[in-house]
Amino acid sequence: MHKLVVANLNRAWRGKLFFTALAIMLATALITVLDARHIGPVDPFFTTYLLIVGSVILPLIMTIWVAVFIGTDYSDGTVRNKVIAGHTRWQIYGANLVACLAVVGLLYAAYLVTAVGLARLTVSGFRLTAIWRGRIGGQFLLIIFGLFSYTSLFVGLCMVLSNRTAATAAVIFLFLTLLIGGGMASMKLAEPAVYTSYSDSGKPVRRKNRSYLGGTKRQIVQTVTDMTPIGQTVRVITPGSSSLVVLVLYDMLIIGGATVLGGIIFKRRDLK
Repeated sequence: MHKLVVANLNRAWRGKLFFTALAIMLATALITVLDARHIGPVDPFFTTYLLIVGSVILPLIMTIWVAVFIGTDYSDGTVRNKVIAGHTRWQIYGANLVACLAVVGLLYAAYLVTAVGLARLTVSGFRLTAIWRGRIGGQFLLIIFGLFSYTSLFVGLCMVLSNRTAATAAVIFLFLTLLIGGGMASMKLAEPAVYTSYSDSGKPVRRKNRSYLGGTKRQIVQTVTDMTPIGQTVRVITPGSSSLVVLVLYDMLIIGGATVLGGIIFKRRDLK
């Protein structure tokens, strides 16, 4: 498997698509710092903003990158040749997963280092140590695991769907579904249990919100929402939200579940 990982990484670094993705992330870092300057370096949200913008843009980039990277293996017949050469399907799957995780980690690291460097150069009063104050370290860990979890989902789909076009459409649809669905669920969860309206006489009246989610239903929706990119972003930027450790555990479950399920289906696929 080691040779497969090395070969995949070499192919990834040499590809034009990787450098295109890298250029996009570096440009995102520049735009983010310029846009965040009005927040002020002493505001805790400044460093949080630097962290989350890249984590929102990168998954969309990875939908394309993973689909093209793995799809090329199928279209060139490389996957079948690896099986003929004696590599197990789990080794092939694992090598592709490791390569994709390495790429998403490197792209995010490049974005973050660039954003922090530009902030130090252009934003008066910004200090590198400020990134690790309070919840920032936990936020960084959550973002990394979040990126890994969705990359694992993309890899699973692309390993199962040998057609590059179909795989690209599937992973983009999956990401947009999670993004939009998570956003709608977060808005629903943000609704108050009681709201204030006004009577005919103009006096304020407190009324119960009939559409408010409560009890077990709310817990279920909250848990599912916490597994989506927008749901985790809301948790990152909301002070006093639930433990980031729990959210990391959710990401680990997604990584493990997607890998096991994707590996089982790929093992049974006909590569002819």
